[in-house]
Amino acid sequence: AKVALMKYAQMQESYFVQNMSYAKDFSNGTGGLGLGGIQADSNEGYYTIILTSKDSAGTTCSGTNTDPCVSFEIKAVAKNTSKQKNDHKCKYLMIDNFGIRKAKSQSGDSDYTTARGKECW
Repeated sequence: AKVALMKYAQMQESYFVQNMSYAKDFSNGTGGLGLGGIQADSNEGYYTIILTSKDSAGTTCSGTNTDPCVSFEIKAVAKNTSKQKNDHKCKYLMIDNFGIRKAKSQSGDSDYTTARGKECW
């Protein structure tokens, strides 16, 4: 999952250089990274990777220079069918456009934290 998160974060930075906006999602359409879908899988298939981008108002954006995405979060969520589903410390990983790495242990946890991120990354 960490490799996938870093790869997609780098793809976002490359997209930004070319478009003055982060991509809105992984889709092939306008404003997307061109990976064919809204979600992606980690290399080993244990995690679902989800990209969320926001405009300057903190709302959804189109990923174009007329409605640019100025921030992003990429999250890796352990699939229920993978052996990672039993990882009670690092089931959820995240990186943002600042390169800040966070994690949380369970879906019911209120928020991703950098303290948990230090343990998991």
